[in-house]
Amino acid sequence: MSGSSSRVRYVVWTGFMIAIAFVLMFLEVNLPFLPPYLRYDLGDFPALVTAFALGPAAGVAVELGKEFLFFISGKNPTLIGMAANMLAGVAWVVPAALLYRVWHTKAGAVASLALGAVVMNAVMFAANDLVLLRAYGIPPAAIPATLMAAILPFNVVKVCLTSVVTFALYKRVRTIFHWQPVAVRLQDEAQGS
Repeated sequence: MSGSSSRVRYVVWTGFMIAIAFVLMFLEVNLPFLPPYLRYDLGDFPALVTAFALGPAAGVAVELGKEFLFFISGKNPTLIGMAANMLAGVAWVVPAALLYRVWHTKAGAVASLALGAVVMNAVMFAANDLVLLRAYGIPPAAIPATLMAAILPFNVVKVCLTSVVTFALYKRVRTIFHWQPVAVRLQDEAQGS
C-alpha cells in the first residue's frame, strides 16, 4: 500500500475511533460507592485500541477529539472537566502505547495497560491535588479527603474496568485497522506487494 494510502487509512480510522469514543462517552454510569459527579464510561477503550494499533499519536488524537466533541455537545460544560479528562486520557494512552510498541505480546499488553494506569493515576493525583480540585472550588482542607475517598478510587476502578475490556477485545478489534477491500488486496498480490 502506498504512503498516501496509508496516511488516508490512518486518518480515517483515527476519525472513526474518535466517533466511537464520543458515542461511548454518552453511556456513562455512576459507580454506586462514589459521588455522582464521577461517572464511568468506556470512552478510553477506543483510544487505547487506536494507540496500540496505530501508535501513541493516534491514541492522543482520539482522546483529544472525543473530549472536544463531548465538550461542544454540552455534556461536559466546563473547560476544567474537559482538560482533566484530556490529561487523564493522554497520561494513560501514551505510556501504554509506547511500551506496547516495543513489547508486542499478551504479557506486553498487560504490562502496557498497567504502566499506563499507574502513570495516569499518579498524574491525576498530582493534578487534582495541585490544580483541578482547587479550580472546582474544593477548599484546600478538604482536598486530601476528596482525593483518597473519591478521586483515587474512581480512577483505579476506571483503569481496571477499561483495561479488562481493552485486553479482552483488542485482538478482535485491531483487525479492522488492517482491513483492505478485496480488490485492493488482489491488486497488491498481483503486483507482488
